[in-house]
Amino acid sequence: MASKNCYTQYIIGRNFVKQTNYERINTNRRRKAKANQNQPIPMTAQELDTAYQYRQRAKREKLLRLADVNYEAGACVFAALTFRENLKTCCFTGHRQLPSGERAVITNKLECVITALYQRGIRYYGAGGALGFGTLAAQAVLRLRESCPSMKLILALPCLTQTRGWKPEDVVEYKRIKDQADRVVYTSQQYTPVCWHKRNRHLVDNSGICVCYLAKNSGGTACTVRYAMEQRLEIINIANVDVVPYGEMSSQ
Repeated sequence: MASKNCYTQYIIGRNFVKQTNYERINTNRRRKAKANQNQPIPMTAQELDTAYQYRQRAKREKLLRLADVNYEAGACVFAALTFRENLKTCCFTGHRQLPSGERAVITNKLECVITALYQRGIRYYGAGGALGFGTLAAQAVLRLRESCPSMKLILALPCLTQTRGWKPEDVVEYKRIKDQADRVVYTSQQYTPVCWHKRNRHLVDNSGICVCYLAKNSGGTACTVRYAMEQRLEIINIANVDVVPYGEMSSQ
């Protein structure tokens, strides 16, 4: 007859069989392993970013299909209209530190580009409220809006405390632009390490054109421009264009 320690592994849980300490440990280990299998494994930051890109790409491709078909269903019509509004929207992204002595040249290029885009039917212009190129772009839109009534400035701000640590004169200009904007959207209430990244994605996801000042292939601006290219946006790099051709600018 087999000893108790030999056959209790086949009848674990029976009240008339007393398990040894070794068998009890193995039972708890199997129970914990089974419980862990039912719990989702946390995704890494890279996996979350990849999944987000796939979702946004699928969403954009779906809107592309819906925009080409005249559906009568309310949801389909809404999706198609949303896509068409994106085609009328331009977002800005650029470096905070601009070359000394070139701010006037960059501003002149911006005004020429925005004017040409307005003639193409672009009515909504999204800026992130950042220093440097972002501030110049918002200022240019506000100036041109005086002669272009349909032009709208939309601010997509990363958090409520964006100006923490800024110079007083920069904070004053930031508030002036925010007060004159047609719409202000906060992508996050509190500061987080990824709130800037979330703000940049929001600008790209709701635009059809990206006007940027990209002079180096690293940093937040380069990352945003790469994402805009993945989302099939039209890219216009102020750093690589002249002023004159934008009088008759087509898609570049």
